[in-house]
Amino acid sequence: MKRLLLLYLLSNFVYSFCQEKNTKIDSLNSQNSIYIDLSEFEINKHKVNSKANLDFKNAIIVDNLDFYPNKDDFNNFYKSSYNGKVKQVTVYKKNTKDSYKRFDRMDKFNIHGYLIESEYTYAGNLYYSYDSNNNLIKEVKVRDGDTIRVKNIYYNDNGKIEKIKENYLKEKKDYEYNLDILIEYDSEGRPSKIINNNPKKKYTKEISYKNNQVIIFYKSNTNSKKEIYTYSNKFKLLEEKNQNHTIINKYDESDRLFSSMTYRDQEYCCTDFYNRNENGFLINRIFTNHLKNHKEITTYKYEFDDFKNIIFEFSSNNIIDREYETYYEIEYFE
Repeated sequence: MKRLLLLYLLSNFVYSFCQEKNTKIDSLNSQNSIYIDLSEFEINKHKVNSKANLDFKNAIIVDNLDFYPNKDDFNNFYKSSYNGKVKQVTVYKKNTKDSYKRFDRMDKFNIHGYLIESEYTYAGNLYYSYDSNNNLIKEVKVRDGDTIRVKNIYYNDNGKIEKIKENYLKEKKDYEYNLDILIEYDSEGRPSKIINNNPKKKYTKEISYKNNQVIIFYKSNTNSKKEIYTYSNKFKLLEEKNQNHTIINKYDESDRLFSSMTYRDQEYCCTDFYNRNENGFLINRIFTNHLKNHKEITTYKYEFDDFKNIIFEFSSNNIIDREYETYYEIEYFE
């Protein structure tokens, strides 16, 4: 009864919080409902089956070694996602209890919208260089005036990454976290293997394709594991699964992420809910942590400028009574 009562109270909280003007939550079908009920916590209710073949010929591996099923859908981290000609974004954070805005980071972009420098409070500065096709070819990290890390990225004739060399210059040559990466592709141009030849951290990731699933098998001298990613026919990630956890994503009628539910060892863990206005802009996000233990609920609200770029974020945790504000000061090219 206690669990049922908690779920009932939580469902009412989530529903009341997410009701925004002109937002038609009621129009969503039952599968995408924002309500939380007992059935939502049964993992077998969300089984995602394989289906017709997907064409993964445009799949890519990016410089942080993440897999993307379709290059056209890849949200390039180095390409500005802001609207308009943004030159610089400075981020400040504030704990509402002390009312002091603290510098968090600053990003600078070139006239083409690509990130050229990032500055962080403690981590130092990162500098980025590109080739004539706007492919990232070098990343340099500088801290306290010293260059401490250099990453070089090499591409094949098809514009896909084939080699990555990353060295931490303050460590020895075969430092564990250095990268000496080779990426192989099959006859259809799909990524098929990632090999790290660093003798201190040598491993292989073999990538295979079955229907609408991508299977990645990781193997090293000390460990092996398998990950399965299942996609919709529009390359939206429906399910991510490995030995320890499962993530199930749901989307609205416009294929925008609606909720992301996580299970650990087949047991419900937590959910992120995303709420948008009639124009598709994210207006708030709700994170619910393990209901049986923490009962943590974190809510987020956002504000945007005339270019529809985010300028303010408010987050609140109603269990530990913490509130934070994040400010985005945006400078545009003239």
